[in-house]
Amino acid sequence: GETIDNAVKITAKFVYNTLKYQTVKYLGVFNLMYKFYNSKKDNLDFKDVPGIEKLLLKFEYNALTDEGRIASDYGVPSSVVDYYEYPARQIEIKSNFDNFELKSFDKIEKIIYKNK
Repeated sequence: GETIDNAVKITAKFVYNTLKYQTVKYLGVFNLMYKFYNSKKDNLDFKDVPGIEKLLLKFEYNALTDEGRIASDYGVPSSVVDYYEYPARQIEIKSNFDNFELKSFDKIEKIIYKNK
């Protein structure tokens, strides 16, 4: 019963607020409890207990690299994030950028590499 625009808005709000942030935070708490329990049970240092950190990063940012997470934080198109996530395919990915993606890419490159 919703208009297409309103349905997209509701879906986007659910995906970005609920799935991307709230669910990740709950899973993060579970991860901490799991690691704490296992560190005590197995007499290991907390940081040496494997957890689901990489999965949480992928859920929250859709990126594992530092550059990909920065790009994701700035809200660039997913194709620009993919450029940083898949170095072996950078030329191919960039060759398919449209004008908006190229402008976003140029802006994020300046942000990411400003101190390098």
